[in-house]
Amino acid sequence: MKKLLSLLGAMGMITTTSSTVVACPDNGNEVKDLNNMTTKNLGDIKGTESLSSIFEIVQAINVVNKDYGLQDSDVEFDGTPTTFKATLKAKTDSKNFTGSVEVSYKHIQEKLDLSTIKVEENGFKRAAPNEKGSLKIS
Repeated sequence: MKKLLSLLGAMGMITTTSSTVVACPDNGNEVKDLNNMTTKNLGDIKGTESLSSIFEIVQAINVVNKDYGLQDSDVEFDGTPTTFKATLKAKTDSKNFTGSVEVSYKHIQEKLDLSTIKVEENGFKRAAPNEKGSLKIS
């Protein structure tokens, strides 16, 4: 009878311990709600396209919100972005972010000066500001 009680007691302890270990939350991967972002005004965003890309917006978010850790693979546009605002929503497969956020910014389209492009044997290179280059297409 003592052996049976010892065996049942040991199994009870093992079952309780394993369920406690499985039930512990993982605090290392905190899921952030995008709507709780502290700074939503991103300032000026410069780019060569007519609208800011998701990559450029995410970079700006991480600059003004230190250690936010957002990646362009975590979010997508919700609607069409403009030159002064965009709404981002977390992708359904994002493990780090939920929700959505509207951010504001001023998109500045920079023109690409072709005279600053140099052709080298292994590809193109932007020339130094005081150096003129030429682009020959054959």
